[in-house]
Amino acid sequence: MISLAAGLLLFAAGARAQTGPAAGSFDTYAFVVEWLPQFCAKVPGSPECAGLGSGSFAAKNLVLHGMWPNQSGDSAHSYGYCGDALKEKGLDNNKTWCRLTLPALTAPTRTALDKYMPGTASCLEHHEWTRHGSCSGLSADDYFAAEAAFAAAVDASVFGQYLGARAGGTAELDAALAQFDAAFGAGASASVTFHCATSGGASSLNEIHIALSPGAQASSALASVLTTPDSSDRTDCPSSFRLLPAGR
Repeated sequence: MISLAAGLLLFAAGARAQTGPAAGSFDTYAFVVEWLPQFCAKVPGSPECAGLGSGSFAAKNLVLHGMWPNQSGDSAHSYGYCGDALKEKGLDNNKTWCRLTLPALTAPTRTALDKYMPGTASCLEHHEWTRHGSCSGLSADDYFAAEAAFAAAVDASVFGQYLGARAGGTAELDAALAQFDAAFGAGASASVTFHCATSGGASSLNEIHIALSPGAQASSALASVLTTPDSSDRTDCPSSFRLLPAGR
């Protein structure tokens, strides 16, 4: 028969097993924006693709995927589900994202998030908070406010405009990097990696990762928090790549 003391020890061990790693133990953020027409070409039935017409915001602007706390050398971004968020990992892995816990957001943050993250139609923000945001050390509102602010800065810049103007056409990698430098300062493009996918036999822009320092927050100027990407995060786009049009 198990003694009371032994039973309490087993209970405590089980409780600890349901708690994820400590928040704030990371080296950089991978701030990730995506080209939604490429995502919708791959997963056309997703709710966020229903409103992707040629005149929609996401047809000619990069949109928000997430901001992932990242530990050096962790190419899989496995640092996640911090604290109590680990208890919902099963729901997250099953992509029952709308059932995941998301702390309340202020009205301005929710409005900005709905604009820059079309994936909210699929409850993407619930997933992003559970897996990544829980490790940021920020409140949910501060975390998503920062993401939205950085997405707005990217889209309003000459870099974002360069890519948006080439929707349905082709962009040059070197030219895009030069535009990032023009927008955020000489050498800023060292913080950026481009990621492409094959669509119709050609390389098409999928995501852009921008490395940010751990102290990044909504009040930060984007140029002031750029940093060097982890060595595992490398550009895989060719020198010239497509930006798929909306509504293919």
